Amino acid sequence: MEKTRNHLAVIQLKLLGYPLKNIRKALPKLTGIKHKDVAKYAEKSRECITKYIARRGTDPAIQAKIAEIYNVPVEELFHGPEKTHAN
Repeated sequence: MEKTRNHLAVIQLKLLGYPLKNIRKALPKLTGIKHKDVAKYAEKSRECITKYIARRGTDPAIQAKIAEIYNVPVEELFHGPEKTHAN
């Protein structure tokens, strides 16, 4: 599967040592897709999406919707260490 621009950006930010939680928080600015837009697509509240971006939510279906709209694999966005070697 070919990597998308957003996916490549997430990979590069990880390689630069940015924590995954900060990468998820930056996605709206990086992509122009706001939490309210993700909420509408996922049929959830903006508050719910914000909770998941902060990794306080664990429902795989919601994580998958968030990853899908940002065009990044769910594994890349929600799985793996929250901190990197550079922290």
